[in-house]
Amino acid sequence: MGGKPVTRAQGIRFLAVGLAYFLTALLKTELSNEGDNIAVLWPSNAILIGVLLRANPRYWPGYFGSCLLADLVASKLMGESTSIALGFMLANGLAVAVTVACMQRLMPLPVTLREPSQLLALVGAGLLGTAAGAVFIGVVYGTFYWAAWPTWWLADVVSIALITPVLLSASWPVAKMLLTKRAIETAMALLSAAAVTVGVFHSSSYALIYLTAPVMLWFSFRLGLFACGVLGLVITIIVVALTLQGVGPIASQAGGISLTTIQTLQIYLSLVILPALVISIERENRLRAEAEIIQNQARYRSLYHDTPAMLHSIDHQGRLLRVSAYWLTIMGYEHDEVIGRCSTDFMTEASRRYATEVVLPAFMRSGACRDVPYQMVKKNGEVFDVLLSAIAERDPDGSVAHSLTVMHDVTARNRAEAALVAEKERIQVTLESKRKTAKFLMSCYRPLPSATLTAVWLTRSQ
Repeated sequence: MGGKPVTRAQGIRFLAVGLAYFLTALLKTELSNEGDNIAVLWPSNAILIGVLLRANPRYWPGYFGSCLLADLVASKLMGESTSIALGFMLANGLAVAVTVACMQRLMPLPVTLREPSQLLALVGAGLLGTAAGAVFIGVVYGTFYWAAWPTWWLADVVSIALITPVLLSASWPVAKMLLTKRAIETAMALLSAAAVTVGVFHSSSYALIYLTAPVMLWFSFRLGLFACGVLGLVITIIVVALTLQGVGPIASQAGGISLTTIQTLQIYLSLVILPALVISIERENRLRAEAEIIQNQARYRSLYHDTPAMLHSIDHQGRLLRVSAYWLTIMGYEHDEVIGRCSTDFMTEASRRYATEVVLPAFMRSGACRDVPYQMVKKNGEVFDVLLSAIAERDPDGSVAHSLTVMHDVTARNRAEAALVAEKERIQVTLESKRKTAKFLMSCYRPLPSATLTAVWLTRSQ
């Protein structure tokens, strides 16, 4: 276990799982027919598989060791010889190891059964794992076990299909919800399932045995995977107990409790409970998807509303569907004053005409526009400049459903650019004026005649 010491809490978990394995292994006598001593179900392996698929792999040896020891002790207490007890211990260990190894290859751990395909993968892995264990028993112990191994194999597979999903879906929040907010419905589900099952299996009519299926299907829609699995266990306990006592349609049709009776009972439980588990997983998956969509929509609305930018959306008629809080702050309006109005109502006349005649028709065709210059008018009459960019979301028929539009206030930039242009023009005017002055002065300059310059030079020389 990674060289780290096992904590007391983890040691208690090992012992608790081993004890659960031991107690359910002792149920073999109660779950078996008298003649062949073959159990209808083998919940011990299903429990261990469920624990391993939820646990950190570094703790697997502890769980595995405690359960194998529990298996050996339980077999000895039930009167098995040491060789038989060791053989069953190894077969059960092989079945669990192969099942868990297959699941580890198929999906990441821990397994949560969030998709119906994961439940089917669990059943498939159980088929392979329990087949390996059953074949091991047949090879080691000979003819009788080869004759009985299909029943032994089905007992493990059905247990994995019915019990392991309950362990994989169990959580305190789910249990708390069922015991508090939905306590009445949960109690009604348990009582209904028990009453229908007891009623059907106290009848000798084989045609009525599948009346338990609608009960399972109904509550699979209402209560989810964990509750559906618990209901399945209630039905399983009642059906197995009555059938092994020779009561009910399956026992009466088979003419006694034989291997054929047990196999019929195993197949019946699978047909009634497994579809309900698949439906409950699909339902929970759909509810999670819907909740995620709602959460994403709320996140999008919050992001849209609180982003410090002028955002708005229009429909195909150009009417405002949404505006951000910053848009309202800049424009000076309340939310109810703008929703449903045309976005062009908040533009100057020139910008409105440009938008209506040029930009909006082109946007509806192309689905995008970028850096379109407009002048917007605030509620107080102040005009400011913006650059508008937008993209369109389209309906399946190709028409524009709504836009996502952002406007950038470029008033200060435009004023700075205008001031820069004005300053440049002023400098150019100044330079041109100085150039003209210099040219005028140059034109006024007249050089002296050479005779005059000579006379001046001679005068200075004397």
